[in-house]
Amino acid sequence: MRLVLHIGAAKTGTTSIQHALYRNRDVLRQYGVYLPRAGQFEFASQSVAHHHLAWEVVEPRRFNPDAGGWDALGKELAEENPPVALVSAEALERLTYSQERRAALEERLARITDDVTVVYVVREQLSQLNSLYTQNVKSLRNVEEFRVWIRRVVRSERFDLDKCFRPWYHSDLLKLVAVPFDEMLERDLLVSLLDRAGIDVPTERLDLPEGRSNESLSPVAIEAARLLGLCLRTIDPSYNHRTSAGQRLYRMASAAARRRGWDDSKYWGWTPRFAARMAAEFTASNERFAQAVWSGPWPLEPPVDRPTNAATLLELPPEQLREVLDHVTELTMAYRELTPESTMDELPPDDTDEALTEGLMTP
Repeated sequence: MRLVLHIGAAKTGTTSIQHALYRNRDVLRQYGVYLPRAGQFEFASQSVAHHHLAWEVVEPRRFNPDAGGWDALGKELAEENPPVALVSAEALERLTYSQERRAALEERLARITDDVTVVYVVREQLSQLNSLYTQNVKSLRNVEEFRVWIRRVVRSERFDLDKCFRPWYHSDLLKLVAVPFDEMLERDLLVSLLDRAGIDVPTERLDLPEGRSNESLSPVAIEAARLLGLCLRTIDPSYNHRTSAGQRLYRMASAAARRRGWDDSKYWGWTPRFAARMAAEFTASNERFAQAVWSGPWPLEPPVDRPTNAATLLELPPEQLREVLDHVTELTMAYRELTPESTMDELPPDDTDEALTEGLMTP
C-alpha cells in the first residue's frame, strides 16, 4: 500500500483541494484511492481534512480521540488495504518544523507502510506570508502590526524550506514531491495534486469547480479588523477567536467590510524596499531547496515590484477614519450581544509563541 500525505502549505488552495476530495471520493475509490476516516476534522463535514493526525502530535488539547489518530489510521488501512491511501491536512506541515517532530512523523509512518509520498505545495514566501497575515487579522486572531508580525515569523525559520525539508531530500522512508503553487493555479488544483502524486484518475471523471472565489479585502478592511481585535481584547481579556461568538463575529465583520466596499483590492503590507529585504532572507535557502527537489533554479519570483504600502489607520482621511470607527463600534456592540450565547472558556487560549506561526490556517 502506498500512502500519500498532502501536507499543505497553508494558503495554497488546501481547503479547495479538500472540498474537491470530498466531492470526488466515490470516483477516487473506483480508481484505487482511499480517503481514510481516521483523523478527519469532525466539523468539516463537506471536506476531507485529517487535522487530528497533526494535532495528536503537536496540539493534544485539540486532538479528539473519537476522531482517531495514527493508531486508528494504521488499523483502518490494515483492514481496507487499498492500493493508495490519501491523507490531506495543512496542519501536518507543522511536523516539519523540527528534527523531533519529523522523527515523530517518520516513526508513525513506518508503522503503517514503507511506501510514502509527501506532497508539499510551494508558494513564494512574500505572498504566502501576506495571505497568512490577512487571514489571521480578518479572523480576529492577530492584532500585531504587519511589519512586527513579518519579522517575528521570518525569525522563526518556519518558512525556511531548506531547513524544514533537507532531511527528506534523500530518505529511505518517503519521497518528497514539491509542487510550485503557480503551476497548480494554471491547472485545476486537484488535478495537479493527483498528477504530481502519481495518482492516475481521468480528469473527465472528476467533478471540478469552475473558477475559484477570491475573498481578498482592502488595506482599510484589514486595519479595521486589527482595530476591532484590539477593542475586543480590551473589553474581554479572555477573548478567543475559536469560540462560537468569535467565529460568528468573524463572519459578520467580513460581510460588513464588503458592504462598505472594502474588498476592492488585494492587501499588501509591504513597501518595495521592505519586500526586497525580506525576499533576500529566503534566497539562499530557496535555491538549495529548488536544486534538491527540482534539480534547477528557484521558479517562483518574489513580487517585490508589486507591493504598495498598506494604508494604516493614521494615514486615513478623516471621513474614512470615522467610517472605520463606526464599523468597529458596531461590531464591538454585536460581540457583546453574542457573548451570552457562548461560553468564554469553551476553548483554551492560544499559546502566544505557538499561535505566531503554528496552526495558522487550521480550523
